[in-house]
Order: sequence, then structure tokens, then C-alpha cells
Amino acid sequence: MSDDKEYITMGELEKKIEEKKRKTNDPKNMVMVRGDLGEVGCVKGNADEELRLDGGHISFQGLTFTGKFKIDVGSGRISFLDCTFSKVAFAQDSNLRRTEFKSCNMYDSVVFDNCKLQSARFYGRRDKNSPNNLTNISFEKCTLHSAKFVNPEKPDEFAENLSTKSFKSADLMSCNLPSYMNFEALLKRHEDASKICKNVLTIMTSSLVTILLSIAINFTSQLAGEEGKATLKLFLYGDIDNADVFFVSVLFYMVFFFLYFINTASIAKEKYFELPEVFPEGTERISVVYPWMYNYFLEKGYWFKSLLVGAVSFGLPIITIVFSLLALKCPNYLRLALSNLF
Repeated sequence: MSDDKEYITMGELEKKIEEKKRKTNDPKNMVMVRGDLGEVGCVKGNADEELRLDGGHISFQGLTFTGKFKIDVGSGRISFLDCTFSKVAFAQDSNLRRTEFKSCNMYDSVVFDNCKLQSARFYGRRDKNSPNNLTNISFEKCTLHSAKFVNPEKPDEFAENLSTKSFKSADLMSCNLPSYMNFEALLKRHEDASKICKNVLTIMTSSLVTILLSIAINFTSQLAGEEGKATLKLFLYGDIDNADVFFVSVLFYMVFFFLYFINTASIAKEKYFELPEVFPEGTERISVVYPWMYNYFLEKGYWFKSLLVGAVSFGLPIITIVFSLLALKCPNYLRLALSNLF
């Protein structure tokens, strides 16, 4: 849009609201239509300008909204009827309780992240003139207690084109969602990612235990003065001839699995936070996801424990390689060091 009278700002909108209040017989129940904005029908928001209601009800009809908005309805209420929202972002912690978005078109990037939307309504007529389209909308970390996306009195009036990914970490307690909304697919994808991550960690841990026990057996043999330093006494598998090749292989093996573990852990984390924090029936996310410790750390925010798992997973292979090389290349120094310690 150009700056030439194609939109009005939030500050100008507030002035026009005040003007209409002085002219109307019922200032507590006002309707703002396109003609009330003069020659334009678009409102461009600015996060520095806040629209605050001290009571009453304002209804915006047939308007277009774009930009960043900061709104606090307070004890009042706002309705948007047949409005279009294009590239709109509502400021975090905006208070939009009981706000109605009826027959609105929100196809072009509308963000409600971290907003308070208790008892809000997102539905309307279903016809070509009122598409009620919520294609590209985000409710990440929103509080949507008792919000309605279906008209309880007219079930054929519901929000269209909603995606389950729109509700990342949102609180949907008692939220009325359309029948086509189903979180089973998201739960299944997260379960699959968690199982892969868990299996990789199990393989890494068991491999490290085997390798460390093998090194311990090799150290014991060398400290006892046994000959044949190039032969490695491998735990569970007996002796192998080329220990150098074995430890080099271990290095690449463990680094590969560490990188694979980090990748699978990041995917599992991403899939976890795509789920709502609380489902409409009141079930918490941690209660329905695949049960294992990593999900618990994610839910409780124990990032240091998650990092500790990664650090140990990476640190143990390095320690393994260092001690392995010492055992192979410097057995005399190692024997001397241990004899001084004990």
C-alpha cells in the first residue's frame, strides 16, 4: 500500500470511534462500517498504538486490517464481521477475550501468538461472499479456553481450512473445534520421531558400555605385562588382531550416531511443540505423547538435562578414543601413571 490515503492508522481509528460515540444514541453499542472511515476501508496497525476499551461493544463490518495490532478489550467486547485480515500480527498478551471474528477472511498470515482468546468466536456464514477462511493463521501459545470455531446453534457455520499445526502449544481447554480437526496424525508423527530418537540413544549407550569394557579388559592385560599389544581383547567377542583399525572405526561410528541422535532429538522436539499444550477435553500434552524421559524434560523446560544428555553422548566417544589411543600407543606411560596412583 502507498502512504496516500489508502489506510488509516490505529490512532486515527480511535479518533473516529470517539467522533461516532458523540453522534450516536447508544455509544456502548457501536457499529463501524467502511463509510465511517471516510474514503478508505483499511486500518493499518502499529504495535506502539494500543486500542483499549473501557466497556461497551464495538462492531467492525466489512473492513480490511493489516499490520501489527495491540488490543485490550478490558470489560468491553469487539466484533469483526465480514472483515479481511492480511499480514496481521497481534501483539503478545493482547487481551481479545470474547472477541468475535464472524465470516472473516484470514487467508494471508494472521498471527495471534501468545494472545488471550478465552471465549472468542471464529465462525460465520459459509458462502462465497463470506468465506470464513482461516487458512494461514497461528494460535501458538494462545489461551483459547471455551473458544468456539463452530456455531453451537448452527453446526453448518464453522471455521474453514484450519490446520492442527495452527495450535502449537496452545491451551484448548473446552475449545469447540470443527469435526474435521484431528490431532491423531500429529501424535503419531511425534511418536515415530520419539521412538527413533530413543532407539538411537539406546544403541549409543549399549555400544559405549561394550567399548569401555573392552578397553578396560585391554588395559588390564597390558598392565599385567601380557605381550601382543597390537591385539585387542574385545569384550564379548574375544581377541581381534588390528586394534588401530578398531578404534578408528569406533571414532567414526560414535560420531555418526551422535550426529544422528542430535538430528532425531531436534525432530522429536519440533513434533512435540506442534501439539497443543492442553487438548479440548482438558488432557495435558505430556499425558498423551509417547512416554519417555526426553518428552518429560521438554515439557518441564529442563533444557540443561537435555543438553547434558547430548554432552555425555558426545563426550563418552571422545573419552573412549583418547583412552584407546593411550592404551595402544603409550602402555608404559599408562602403567607408570597408574602405579603411582595406587
